[in-house]
Amino acid sequence: MDASLQKIALAAIRYNEQFIPLAVSLFADSELIERHRTWMQEQNTGPQRIYERVTTYIEAEQQQGRIADSLDAFSVSSLLLGPYFQYAFLRYFIGGEPFQLTKAQFVVDMVSTLTKGLEQS
Repeated sequence: MDASLQKIALAAIRYNEQFIPLAVSLFADSELIERHRTWMQEQNTGPQRIYERVTTYIEAEQQQGRIADSLDAFSVSSLLLGPYFQYAFLRYFIGGEPFQLTKAQFVVDMVSTLTKGLEQS
C-alpha cells in the first residue's frame, strides 16, 4: 500500500506545483476569482475533487482490508493530501527545498508515518 500512497503523494505535489501559481493569481483579482468560482460551480469541478477521488481510493483499500474500516476515509485522504500542498507552497515561497529532505524522502517519510496509523489492529 505504501507504494500506491507514495504515487498519490507525488502526484499531489505535482498537481499543487501547478495549482498554486494559478490560485495565487486568481486571489489577486476579486472579480477574476468570482468568475472562476462561478465557472467551477457550473462545471461541478474544482480542487476539492482531488479529495473525492482519493477518498474513493481509500474506501476501496478499506474494503480490501488494507486500511482499517473504522477510520473515516475522507479524514485519511485529508491527512494524506494536506502535507503535499504545504510542501509545494513552501517550495514556491522560499524558492527551494523547504526541509533537509529530498522530495522523494519527504514523501516516503510522510506515507510511512501515515500508514502506521492506518493498519488494522
